[in-house]
Amino acid sequence: MRSITSRSPTQPLTEERTAEIRLRILERAYDSPQIAATIARRLLQKGDL
Repeated sequence: MRSITSRSPTQPLTEERTAEIRLRILERAYDSPQIAATIARRLLQKGDL
């Protein structure tokens, strides 16, 4: 698996790369109830749920 930090910080993130990073974060979020709760709260605040 490629590390997120392996890319140069000066390269702009593409929409595809941003989506990949978000997916990785969400896939691991179930390991932390606090992270999952924070994500759920933010989605509820935005009206996405």
